[in-house]
Order: sequence, then C-alpha cells, then structure tokens
Amino acid sequence: MLYSPFDGKLPEHTKLAFKEHEVLTVQGVIVKNALILLHKVRNMSSLLPKSISELFPPNTPKQGTTHEQNLDWLSIYSQTDLRSSIFYKGPMLAISEHNTRITCPSSIFSINIYKNSSKKVLLDLQSAGCNDEWPPFLLHNLPGLRKSQRT
Repeated sequence: MLYSPFDGKLPEHTKLAFKEHEVLTVQGVIVKNALILLHKVRNMSSLLPKSISELFPPNTPKQGTTHEQNLDWLSIYSQTDLRSSIFYKGPMLAISEHNTRITCPSSIFSINIYKNSSKKVLLDLQSAGCNDEWPPFLLHNLPGLRKSQRT
C-alpha cells in the first residue's frame, strides 16, 4: 500500500483495503458515532447522562416532517454558528434515508444491533462506486427538510 521509490511501484488506492478489511474511514466513524448518539437520545435516553440527553430538544425533526413543521427548531439550530454542529447535523442525519435503512424494529431495543447495522450500511455507502474515488463525506451532503409537499 505504501509507496516505495526503491521498487518502482506506484501506490495503490486505499479504498480497496478499507473495503476488504471492513474498516470505516475517520469520516465514517464520525457519522456512525453521531447516528448512535441520536439513536440513544431518541430511543434509549436512559443510557445517557441526563446532561447529554437534554442537549437535544424534544422538537428535533422527525422522519417525514416538513420544513414548516420544524420552523421553531430551525430558527435556532440552522444559524451559522450551529449549522456545522452535532446539534444541527445529528438530527438531520437521523432523519436521512441512510438511518431509515439502519433502523429495524429490533434496533429500537438493542444498541448493539443498531451499531452493527449502522456499520454495515456505512461500509456499503463507503464502498460504493469506483475503487479510485472516495464518496463524498456524508455530513457534507445531508438533505434538508422539504419546503413543498411534492413527492
């Protein structure tokens, strides 16, 4: 994998090694931890210290809600200073289609099932596409809330 000027071999792309050994990138670990935190906040708040679970207000966006239904939350958390934080991106990630693929009925009651499922989905996303290009960092490409009712 490493380039050595002595043997004349050009370095290989690392994406195949990450795929073969089922290792998440640093960005994948960040997304996985954000998803796990929000899963605990929403479904297993007893596993968190009260000071952590209270950092996320009860009016965070839920799956299927619209921009208009979340105006109170958006007026606070979509401000420039919070838009890049876990307080904004975490709830947005938790309502993304990727989290829908991760969440299954048994993961609501078992954090280990949720962790395993999230790693599998994130590895699939990370491994998709050409072996010479990494996919965009998921936290930079979060969809927002719909402003219209069109489907």
